[in-house]
Amino acid sequence: MGHDWHINTSIPISITLKKYHLDHHRFQGHIIYDTDISTHLEIFLFSSRFGKLIFLIIIPFLYSCRSIFILSNTIHYVELINLIIVFIFNSLIFYFFFNIKTSLYFLLSTILGFSLHSIYGHFIAEYYVFKQGYETYSYYGPLNAITYNVGYHNERKQKKNFIWKNLPKVHKIASEYYNNLPCYTSWIKILYDFVMNDNVDPWARITRSTKIGHVRVSNQQEYDQQLQNTVNQSNKQE
Repeated sequence: MGHDWHINTSIPISITLKKYHLDHHRFQGHIIYDTDISTHLEIFLFSSRFGKLIFLIIIPFLYSCRSIFILSNTIHYVELINLIIVFIFNSLIFYFFFNIKTSLYFLLSTILGFSLHSIYGHFIAEYYVFKQGYETYSYYGPLNAITYNVGYHNERKQKKNFIWKNLPKVHKIASEYYNNLPCYTSWIKILYDFVMNDNVDPWARITRSTKIGHVRVSNQQEYDQQLQNTVNQSNKQE
């Protein structure tokens, strides 16, 4: 399904994004395994208001670089299948329309959608700390209707197995809990506040240190096993 849904992005990101996003959920806030955390170089370059604006514009490029240079993982064969499918799609688009404009339309739309765009505000809204003491935030606004309720972030964290259409029901059932948490009603305002609020920058995240270094593995199964061992060790320590 991931192959089908994302071929119009012109970039083979579906499987790779899933792999690193699973790590993000497993090790949320860890400065090595969570590639959602900005690097020290990003903090140095993009902490001013102008820098944060540039940060929002080029954030797809930054995400890609973190995955390559901070915690590169073994390429899985499904990622190669993903690459082939997207290559075939791009080739067919070019062949039937006889120019590169259509392909550029798909590519540039993807870059815009993952950068300075109202819906992309949910990436900033979910984890960047605007109120001390709270790590994750939900969004309750009209754009949930066209984004599979992705704004119900706290609800999704608590009930990972619930399908997207039931997340408002989760909120309603436990409203006495969720209504007392800070939340947002506008992703556009979040983007504005991120740039203009001098107390918020790419490092405005709750992070967790780790004694574990980079994991070098020969295949995906070994990688998954090492991650599971890390989780087990962490649970024993707790």
